[in-house]
Amino acid sequence: MTYCMRPNFLALLLTALCLAACKKNQTDPYYNECMQLMQTVQDSVKAGQIEWALQQTDSLQAIAPDSNYYQLWNIVKSKVFFAKMNVDSFIKYNATVASFLQRNPTNNNSNTSQARQLLQAEWLMGRGAYFASMTAQMDSAIEYNLKAVKTIERAGIGVDRRVLALANLADCYRQNGQPDKSTIAYMKALELADSANMKPETYIIIYEGISTTYQCMHNFEESNKWWEKTKQLMPHMNHTDKFFYYNNRGNDFYLQHKYKQALSCFLTIDSMLVEMPDADWERAFAHANLADVYVHLGETNKAWPYINETEEFFKKVGYAVPLFYLQTIKIDIARREGRLQEALSLINNNPIPQGMLPDQALLRLKQMVLVQEATGNFQAALASERMLNHITDSINLQNERLQLSTQLMQYENDKVIMEKEQQLYSHKMRLRLSAVIVLLSMLAVALMIIGWRSNMRRQKYKNLLTHQQIVRLRMDNIRNRITPHFIYNALNHEMLAQMHGHPVQLESLTQLLRRGVEQADMLQTTLKDELEFVEYYVNIEAQAMRNDFEFIINIAPEVDTQAVKLPSMTVQIFAENAIKHGLRGFKTPDGEKRQLKIEVTRQNNNTLVELFDNGRGLQTKENKEQKTGMKVIRQTIQMLNENNHGQIDFGFESRSDGRGCRSWLLLPDNYDYSIITPDKKSKQ
Repeated sequence: MTYCMRPNFLALLLTALCLAACKKNQTDPYYNECMQLMQTVQDSVKAGQIEWALQQTDSLQAIAPDSNYYQLWNIVKSKVFFAKMNVDSFIKYNATVASFLQRNPTNNNSNTSQARQLLQAEWLMGRGAYFASMTAQMDSAIEYNLKAVKTIERAGIGVDRRVLALANLADCYRQNGQPDKSTIAYMKALELADSANMKPETYIIIYEGISTTYQCMHNFEESNKWWEKTKQLMPHMNHTDKFFYYNNRGNDFYLQHKYKQALSCFLTIDSMLVEMPDADWERAFAHANLADVYVHLGETNKAWPYINETEEFFKKVGYAVPLFYLQTIKIDIARREGRLQEALSLINNNPIPQGMLPDQALLRLKQMVLVQEATGNFQAALASERMLNHITDSINLQNERLQLSTQLMQYENDKVIMEKEQQLYSHKMRLRLSAVIVLLSMLAVALMIIGWRSNMRRQKYKNLLTHQQIVRLRMDNIRNRITPHFIYNALNHEMLAQMHGHPVQLESLTQLLRRGVEQADMLQTTLKDELEFVEYYVNIEAQAMRNDFEFIINIAPEVDTQAVKLPSMTVQIFAENAIKHGLRGFKTPDGEKRQLKIEVTRQNNNTLVELFDNGRGLQTKENKEQKTGMKVIRQTIQMLNENNHGQIDFGFESRSDGRGCRSWLLLPDNYDYSIITPDKKSKQ
């Protein structure tokens, strides 16, 4: 995964001081003037006038009316240095403010000045930003941002400040591998922003944060919805906002293996940075991501200059997370180029440190499994695989928690709305009670009807959830039968090979079983991945059938195999049946080769996948007997067809010339592979 920059801290850090400028304070007339001056300084920083901004803060400190305002200008200075990623200067001014706060504690009463309350909150957010962006100590970042949120709520500084603090907290949760808490915090920030009718600039960071959170959970359907919302705010984005948008949008494409789209995003960033000569930090991240994408596109010669450049930069600033990421890219390059011992050495010399960000640990573990398997170190590969599965299971668990939390939030929101509506309704009834006594009976009937309909809706919803659970369990039961079936056939294949004196290929068998179990665990896959798996399987089978067998795949130019979806292992089972029951052990006449051919074409709004073999054809016994694989295909498709108007069709038959068998799979466009949901059922 490309290195994912957080969408908030660099964009929010300077913005935070200035959004409350319109708030009036009767007891402190200098407050609003100070806020307006801070806005001017912030705009100069965004325009790249860093030195001018620092000169202005020096001159404004000289006329600060008291120590609180003097320290607020120190906060501004620390944020300017944070934007430049000048760690030492940032720490210096942040520590100066901390020392002032310790020497002059507050009792949090109503007499505390607004400037002092703002100073306390801003310092807490600054500390949170430091631990999140400069040290990657997310636990500490979360602690300080939680304190900032509580301080702002207690002081009543303003909704705008609370929104920004919640957005920072949400981003820390995301980087710490807690997407459920991250989404909840973002949703709270969004609700507050809506209630306060805040400017579009505020929604940029919220929408982008929600998009990135769903992206980290690989829920690309939801992330794409929020990316589209973010894109609509492009006219309101400055250079920094656009940088984060294209960087994180590129990461989203990368995770979906859409490397060309990811490359386009990162190249857009690179062209933008030409106008930002002081954006060394942003340029380093963009170039690190470019290096990773070029590796996956097979252009390592373009990747190395970026790797060397960014590694030198991150060593200079002492930032460990991207350095770890660059080492992972080097491991990937060495593995791809066959330098396995070098890749293994990089793994051993650069272990995963405790507390590393979950997405970076996940990326490293994937490379470790590939390298260890390739070098024959299967025990180490198994240990790495277990760690990888543990993180993946954790992501899946967080996804489930997020769905539950979202449903609970929706329920609470609906409950509040219903309570407000009920209160309004009761109030109106009390006002009219003296004049409309005759309507009391009608009101009672109406309330009874409302109660009955409410109970009916709740019961209908419970029944729907029960039905949904039953359908899911049935589908899991059907699909789980593929795994033992596939393992049995694969093992039986190797046993037969051994009985006939052929060498046993344990590595190929291990790869086949591993990929087969992965495929069987998924309800749907792309036609591209399915054909790659079939080709891998058939190549292994071809070794046993020697030189009198050939395998052909013909794909029509108008077919986009990456876009076509189908139930996983469907084509593989067709191919397995063709080889096992049609071609294996069959002697073709006149010295012809045994042949298995796959044809993929378009038919109206459907994709047709056909498999032809020139073997023995369908036998009477096999026509009557349904094999395990075909039963699973039939039951899976029947379950999925229940939720779709367009139906998947499949079948198998003897060829018209009597030489072999033809099997086919007709896949409609826009087919829905999801199990029945409450939204679908309610529409019905």
